[in-house]
Amino acid sequence: EVRKNSNLAVKRAFFFLDVFPKQQLYLLKDKCVGSHKIVDVNSIYRTRGAMFGAGAVGQDGLFAYSALQNLYTLGTFDLLSFHLVSAYSKDLQTLFAENIMFQWVETTRALRMYQTFYGKERVLIDASIERTEQDLLTDRETTLWLQKWAIAQAKLILSQSRGKMPVMAGPNGNTSLNAQDLISQADQEMTALREELADFVMQDLVDVGMRSHLVIG
Repeated sequence: EVRKNSNLAVKRAFFFLDVFPKQQLYLLKDKCVGSHKIVDVNSIYRTRGAMFGAGAVGQDGLFAYSALQNLYTLGTFDLLSFHLVSAYSKDLQTLFAENIMFQWVETTRALRMYQTFYGKERVLIDASIERTEQDLLTDRETTLWLQKWAIAQAKLILSQSRGKMPVMAGPNGNTSLNAQDLISQADQEMTALREELADFVMQDLVDVGMRSHLVIG
């Protein structure tokens, strides 16, 4: 249920990938670096620094914004200069093909980039990987939910056993078992837990911190 209905089952991870001239298709199956666990690719960043970030802040794209924000915090930039440089960086990303278009197919582990590279480069892959069962069972955001879901499932299983013989004979008369009550309780608890899962804050990659920048000024 968690893997099907919530992004709590995945976490953000970064991987370096060496790309080669005129090669567009790559298979992400390396168990040593963990790329075989990737379930989705969010973005791909070039790290060669072809634009503003190369000379002034050392990197572009993902890293340049953080560096520019630090400069603003230190008082080197005012707010207008910060936004002008950010807009300038975005224009250069378009001019120098910093934004890489791609297609990711999880079933075949195939990553196809719709851009031709004329030299060997190293790119940074912003991806989502699946969390293990052990991680979900020890995480404070999911442990309590999983415990409640397990109790609801146990009630449903118990109701199936008690429903086979709804009335039991005894020395003081017949005893009715509470199969229907257990089914109603399990249904209500599962419905409430599904709604609780949908109300979790971390429901998309923006909430995880993807390309999020806060400026106070």
